[in-house]
This record gives sequence, C-alpha cells and structure tokens, in this order.
Amino acid sequence: MRALNAEYIEPASGNDPIRNPDALPTGRNFYSFDPRKFPDEQTEAMGALLADQLLSQHLQATGSYPKKVAFVLWSVETMRHRGLVEAEIYSLLGVKLKRSWGRVVGFEVIPQSQLGRPRIDVVLVPSGLYRDTFSYQLQLMDEAIRLVANLNESNSTNYVRANSLALYQQLVDAGYNNTTAWDLAQCRIFSEAPGDYGTGLPEAIAASNTWDNESKLADLFLSRMCNVYGKTRWGESYEDVLRMNMEDVEAAVHSDSSNLYGLIDNDDFFQYLGGIILAVRSLTGSNPESYVADLRNPTSPQMTTLEHMFRTELRTRYLNPKWIQGMMEFDYAGAREMQKLVEFMWGWDVTDPTLVTDANWQQLYEVYVQDKYGLGVDEFLKSNPYAQQSITARMLEAIRKGYWDASDDVKAALAEEYVRSVAQSGVACCHHTCGNPSLDAYVQGLMSLPGMRVDLYTYQQYLQQLQDATLRPQQMPQRMMQSTDSGAWRVNETQHISGEVPGVSDEPSTAEKDTQEAEEVSGYELTQERQKVPALPPITSSVPIMGLVFVLIIGGTFGIGYLLRGRGGL
Repeated sequence: MRALNAEYIEPASGNDPIRNPDALPTGRNFYSFDPRKFPDEQTEAMGALLADQLLSQHLQATGSYPKKVAFVLWSVETMRHRGLVEAEIYSLLGVKLKRSWGRVVGFEVIPQSQLGRPRIDVVLVPSGLYRDTFSYQLQLMDEAIRLVANLNESNSTNYVRANSLALYQQLVDAGYNNTTAWDLAQCRIFSEAPGDYGTGLPEAIAASNTWDNESKLADLFLSRMCNVYGKTRWGESYEDVLRMNMEDVEAAVHSDSSNLYGLIDNDDFFQYLGGIILAVRSLTGSNPESYVADLRNPTSPQMTTLEHMFRTELRTRYLNPKWIQGMMEFDYAGAREMQKLVEFMWGWDVTDPTLVTDANWQQLYEVYVQDKYGLGVDEFLKSNPYAQQSITARMLEAIRKGYWDASDDVKAALAEEYVRSVAQSGVACCHHTCGNPSLDAYVQGLMSLPGMRVDLYTYQQYLQQLQDATLRPQQMPQRMMQSTDSGAWRVNETQHISGEVPGVSDEPSTAEKDTQEAEEVSGYELTQERQKVPALPPITSSVPIMGLVFVLIIGGTFGIGYLLRGRGGL
C-alpha cells in the first residue's frame, strides 16, 4: 500500500531467507547484484568442484564422460547462488574467467594437459526471465562456447569442437550455406521467443485428453524453446538446430538453491528439466542421465541425481504427517496444495516416466484417499470437494492413460469417491474432469464392474451434474447396470479378460463417436432386468426448457406487435 501511495520503500538484499537472513522482513525493495561481476573467484572455484562431481557421478553411472550436458538456467536461481551453475558450465568447457575491476570481460583457455579430461559440450536452456535479466551472461557463455569450438584440438579431447563439426555437416546437407552453417553449428543457447515465457508444457500435460503420446508434447517443447541467443543471433527461431543439439545430450542438469520450494510443489521444475528429458527421449528413444545441483546449503554445494532429490522431497514433505497436518490448518488453501502435489506428480510422470513409480502413486492414494495416517485427511478433502475431485480424477486419468498400473480395488475406490463427490457437490471443471469426455467414459466403464458401492440415484445425480456443467447429453447406459431389490447394482458375469475393464477404453466417449463405427468390446455381458425397478426418468436439464419458453415469449411479442402495426398501432 505504501508503494501504491508513492511512498519510499526501503531497499534490502533479497535471496532465500535461510541462505540470507538479512532478506527478512520481506516487503522491501530488494536487489541482487551486478550481473557483470559474477561468478567471482570463490564461486568459480566452487563451480569447478561441482563440475568434477558431475563428471565423476556420470562416469560411475555410465562408464564414460558425457559428450554434451544440457543445463537449465533460471533467473531467481542465479540470484540466489550468484553464478555457481554458470561457473560449473565454464569449468566443463575448460576455460577460466578474465576480470577487469571485478567484471568478467573474457576467458583464458585451460591447456589440455592441465585439464586432464575432454572439454565437455553444453546446451543451455534459460528461462524467459533469465534471458531478460542476464543477457550479458548469455553473451559471455556464447563467447566461451565459440572460443572452445574453434580450438585446434582433436575430437576425442574437445567434444565442443567435435559436435560443432558434426552439426556443421548436417546443416550443410540440409541446405544452409557454409557461413551460416558454421555459425549455427556453434549455437548452444535456446529459449522462448523474445517477450515470451514458459515452455507451454504444464497446460498441455494437464489437458491429458488432447494427446495420446508424448511425442506431441516433445514437439511443443522444441517448437517453443527453439530460439537462438548469443552474440551473433538474438531470438531467431531454428527448431532444426535445437533438435540436432538435443540428439547429442547425454546428461541434463538443473539447480535447486531454495529451502522454500522444491521439485514437486510447482510446475516450473518439470516443465524445464522434465521438458529436456522428454525432448531427448522423443528424439533418441532413451532418457539422459539427470542431475540436480543441490545448492540449498551455501557452504556445502553438491551434485546429486534427480531421482534422489525427488524421492527425498516426496518422503520428507508430502508423505510426512506433520506437513499434511500443517496444510489441513489452512482449509481450502491447504487442500489446494494437496491438489497441486498430485497434479505436479502427474507432470513429472509424463515427462520422465522412470522417475514416478506405481509405488509412488499407491503411496499418495493410501495417504490422501484412504487416510493411512488416520489424520482425517479424507474427510478434510471431502469438505473441499473440488480439490478432492481433482485429486481422484487425476489418479484415475493416470490409470486410464497407462502411467499407473493400479489394482482393481484402487480403481473402484477412486471411481466411487469421484462419482459421489460430483453427485453431491457438482463437478470441478478443470482439464481432467468435466473437460475430459474420455475420463467420463472410463468412469462409466468402471461403474459397470460388479460390487460397486454407489446407488443408482447417486449415479443419476452424477450424470445430471455432468450434463449441467458440460451441456453434453448424458444417459444412463442401457448396457451397464440395473438395480436389485436392495438397491445394489448387479451385472451378469460371463467372461473377464485379464487386464481389461469392461466398457473402458482410451477412445472418446460414446457422445463423441456418433459418426464412427462401434467397436466390439470383450468383457462382461450386461443384461437388463426389467422387473426389478421402475424405469429411471430421462436425465434432462432445465436449461433447454427455459430457453424454449423464452423463445415462445419473444415470438409471441413479435406476433402481437405485427398485428398492432397492421392495425395502425405504434
């Protein structure tokens, strides 16, 4: 309010409050540092240690040095670690920084005899904010890469030069002239278009009914991040050059210097590091080795694997009863954090399916749906029905699309919870609920299984809520289930093919396939028992009726006006 009132705001240094206690209290006009002065000498030395750790871990895991390493660069990360990742990049290239009055102005090549290993090639993926904030650093890193690419060294000792020569030949073969081809062959910095931000993956991954395979998502990432940055080009789009670079990536690195945020509480980590993993897998058929520079303790930075960071955060935070109890104290805001957890877990599973296991999904199900710890989290989420629906629907969607091989009992329990919540509270209209006809069809198929504990009235209310929200006609499927005298649902079981759910497929719902040929489905044969219950009333909405009444009134008014006009009225 003081700022909006044009009053003075006291300046203060920013940063993570644990790394820099002087950042507290917040609400001041924070600043970081002069971007021309980092990394300093101490940070440069620490970056060399991180580079050695990375190469040692990769050598142990694969038996060789990585020929090319992809790095994610974030503005807020660099503001916290003050160029430590940039120093790691320079060390991999085998160059030292030259300074004048504390400012980085150039580079000195470390002799191969002193380096004692190959020069490692890099490809850099800065965020849009990094591009805007640290353009000076991008030009410096581009200069260093080009310097190393033009060294008179062998391909076995200089991977930057070896890869640049290979890229040059590919570009010449693709029709580029020699000058342009050599310039583009040395480009290693790719980001969003000028003025644009984000990879687009979070929104696309969330809309899981719009894609059938991950290559479509990889294409989105590559098309948005294909803009070249450096001293010779700034923001020019070359998707073919990015694809050629990604085909050579053998390792990917991100940094984490925040004690407040992690890998699973936001969509940024998976949209950048996960996006690189996804793109490389799409182009090569396999994931690169993935690492995180753990910089949360400024006195003890270290390289670790993405898997280690992911599983540690999952156990210590999201499967921790204390964290869950803390979230429950904040009602809808806490429920929203739980919902975001499941959504971001989904983002990681799509971008790196080897990272999120069936056991991880089962753990979330047991803790947040079954209330494994007895905290009352199941009732807490029922009091926040839209968060509950988002959680259960996303879990069902993960099962539907083959990312989670859940048991039949888990599928049934999730479907029951979802249907009851929608019937009682209306549907949470997000990408994967009322906006997902494929999930609707999947849920209807699950409801045709024997032993489901949802009565016909509740299921009818579920269909009515969907129809009111989506304006898509919903009908009680004649082939599905009928009631017994006790109100339980019953089907006649004739045959069950292992691994198949009757009436369930990844195809669009019946409403979407009116113009397509029906396919045979093996599974349960469902019969109708006409004598058991009265016929259900058709599911209709009041909206079309009111619209018809409105049209009749308007039509009548115009008719009366026409008659009056003919009689000389008005």
